[in-house]
This record gives sequence, C-alpha cells and structure tokens, in this order.
Amino acid sequence: MGDEASIDQTSVGSPEKEVATDTVLETTIVGQTNLTGVKKTYLQELKPWSPLNTESNYLGLLLRPWPMIVYPATLYSFLTLSAMLAWYLCIYSTYASVFQGPPYNMSTGVSGLINIPASIGCFIGAYCGGGLTDKYVAYRARKNDGLFEPETRLPALILSFFLVPVGLLMYTTCLIGILKERYGLGIDHQTSWAVPFIGTAFVAFGVTAVPAITMTYGTLPPYPASILIVVIDSYLPVAGEALLLINGLKTISLGFGFSYGVIPWVSGSGYQCAFGTMAGIHSGIMLLGVPLYYFGKTIRRKTANWKVIAW
Repeated sequence: MGDEASIDQTSVGSPEKEVATDTVLETTIVGQTNLTGVKKTYLQELKPWSPLNTESNYLGLLLRPWPMIVYPATLYSFLTLSAMLAWYLCIYSTYASVFQGPPYNMSTGVSGLINIPASIGCFIGAYCGGGLTDKYVAYRARKNDGLFEPETRLPALILSFFLVPVGLLMYTTCLIGILKERYGLGIDHQTSWAVPFIGTAFVAFGVTAVPAITMTYGTLPPYPASILIVVIDSYLPVAGEALLLINGLKTISLGFGFSYGVIPWVSGSGYQCAFGTMAGIHSGIMLLGVPLYYFGKTIRRKTANWKVIAW
C-alpha cells in the first residue's frame, strides 16, 4: 500500500497515462496467470456448467472463504447487503395480505402492480450505485491529483441512508396526518395506496444501489499481486472468496431468517413497530460506513499483510 501514490498517478483523459496503466495491468495479470487462469470466451461464460477442478480439495474450497469475515470491508458489505434484502423481503411477504384486504380490497393483479414502482426504484438505484458513482469516483480522483481512494465510493451511500428509512416508514405510516391506526405508517394509518407504493420504490432503490457501492468498495487498481486489495476493490486477489462468503451468509442468516420470521414479528409487534425498527437498524448499519470512510485507508494498510487465507 505504500506504493499506492506512485501506482495510482493516472488520470482520466490522458492517452499516455492510459497506455501506461494498461501496461501495468497487463504485467500484473500475466504475473497472476497461475491464480486467475485463462480468460473464458463469451460463449464459454454462457455455459451453465464448467469442468471439475480435480486439483483442489473440496473441503478446503468450502472452508476457504469463512476467515474473510474478519476484514471490515467484508463485514460491512455483508451487513448492508443482508439488510437491504431483508427489508425488501419483509415488504414482499406482507403486501398481498395488506392490499387484498380492507380498506384497499385490491385484486391479486392490481396489488401486484406494486412491482412497477419497485422496478423503477431498482433501475434508478442500479444507475446511481453503478455508473453515477463511478463518475463521482473519477471526479474525486481528478481532484486528488489522479490518486484513487476506494473510500471515495462510500459518500454515494448518503442518498440510500435517507431514502430507505423514509421508504420503510412510508410503507407503514402516515406522513401527513394521524388517522386510525391499522398498519404501520402508510398502511397502518390507511393512507392512499400511492404512499406505500412510493415507499416501496425508495426501498427498491437501496436494494440495487447499496450493494453496488459496498460490494465494489474501491476499483480495479493495478496493485502488485502481493498486496491484498476485500471486496473487489479493497482486496482484489481474494475478492472471489469475499463475495462468496457475503452471499452465503446473506442467504443463510437474514435471507432465510427474515422470510421465516417476518410474519410472526409483524403479527406480534404490529407493522408500525416492526418497520420502524427496520428503519432504525438500517440507519445504524449505514452509519458504520463513516469510520470506514475516514479510517479505511489505514485499515487496508494494516490488514494488507494478514494471512487469513493460507491454503
């Protein structure tokens, strides 16, 4: 990491520097041939199967990703991804019983139209967490004399920090006036169907924006192969194990847990309490990105020599 400044002194829009960057990247990839393997063609990538790796131990491959949870970037990505999918699951586990009953009395087809604002939110979130964030990162790199810092992605989470809790509350509370309590804020107070529908769009925005930012925490810098760079950008050589661990833990823990327990939770505590708690938990998880933003570079330097995966 000490060579970070000299390695990353490349800026967008300079042909000479882009050629130099490509040369370093090519050198790095060639040096890692035994690690990365041969690049597949487009048609090979479309195959639903791949040949078995008979040279690796299956048990070792199964256990290899687990130590990656000790890296702060991995843990933060796991928490944010799991939380976003958990909130989304909670909405989709309850909306049918809500909108098909009184006072909305929607048919199955009409209540399913909640997927329209959700799809819009997903598309906008994907762009904001992907292309728009990349443009912001490039702008910050130019302002920083061409030096890229993975932590410059994290400010892009500010929008999701506000929109997702608002969406959860709109799905379950009335933001205009307090009516007879029944179902959270938007639904608990029997507001117009448009309020929870828009709230769902805000939550869907975070479902695509937040993972796109936290799971690509950094970029693809031409660092030496000997330097650990976790989650794609911060620890590139072990990004595969990190992403596998994040998705595995997400599915096992919050993915299954919330889909299994959301109905009893809502039935026992009420929608307003349940979704209000979700909004608070989301805000707390997102705030964990603040110390990563200010101290992430120091953390990456200190964890660069951790031999977490030794086999």
